[in-house]
Amino acid sequence: MDAPAEPPAPHLDPTTWSRLIDSLDAATMFDDRLRLGCGGGRHTAALAKRSLRAEALPPSIRAPHEGGAGAFPQLAAMSLPPPDFPVSEAQGPKPTSGLAISSLVCGILYFCGVGSLLAVIFGHIGLGQTRRGERAGGGIAIAGLVLGYLGLLGTVAMGIAAATHWSQYEALIKVEMFEELAKETKKREGALPDSLDQFSNMFSTMDPWGQPYKLVKEDTRFYVVSFGPDGREGTADDVRSDRQ
Repeated sequence: MDAPAEPPAPHLDPTTWSRLIDSLDAATMFDDRLRLGCGGGRHTAALAKRSLRAEALPPSIRAPHEGGAGAFPQLAAMSLPPPDFPVSEAQGPKPTSGLAISSLVCGILYFCGVGSLLAVIFGHIGLGQTRRGERAGGGIAIAGLVLGYLGLLGTVAMGIAAATHWSQYEALIKVEMFEELAKETKKREGALPDSLDQFSNMFSTMDPWGQPYKLVKEDTRFYVVSFGPDGREGTADDVRSDRQ
C-alpha cells in the first residue's frame, strides 16, 4: 500500500518565506538556550524548521546545492552565542569530607588530650567545607566537634583534679618533713622551736595555697598543719602531720 502523498506546500512569496525562516531561527536559538540552561526541551522549533522541505521554497531562497548542509545553508552556518545565564550541570552526590571523618575518629578513639584538640580542628575545617558546598558530611563534622569539645573539657577537669591532688600530696610531704625537723631540734636543744620560720633558710614554709605551715603545740604532743585550699583551720581539707 503506497504511503499517502504529502500535502502540497503553501504558495508563499519569497519575503514571507524569509520572515518565516527568521522567526524559526529565533525560536530555535531560544529553544537551544532553554535546553542548555534547564537540561531539557522538546526542540519544537527545531523540529518545525527541519520539517520544511527545500522543494517547498521558492527558487530564490532554495538551497543552491543538494545534501551537505541541507535546505538552509544560512542556518547551518549560524553560530549561537554562549548563554548569558549560568548553565546547570548534572552533579552526583558530593564526596564526604575526609576531615569530618578524621574529626569523628579522633573524638572517639582519643577522647582526651591531643586527640580531642585534633577532633576540634578537623571538625571546624570539615564543617566549613560542607557549608561551602564542597563536601558532604556536615553531621559527621558536628559529631566530631561535640566529642572533641567534651574531651577538652574532660582534659581540663582531670588537669584540675590532678593539680589539686598533687598540691595535697606536696603539703603532706612538707608537714611530715617539718615535724621531723622539729623533733630533731627538740633532741638537740631540749625544746621545740617557737615556729617554723627558723627552717625558712632551707625550705619554703608556705604551703601550695600561699598560707604558712603552722607548728601546733599541745601538752603531750605537737604536729604541723597546712590549712588547705580554704585557708581555714579545723576544716576537712586541713593537711596534718599527725593524720591517722
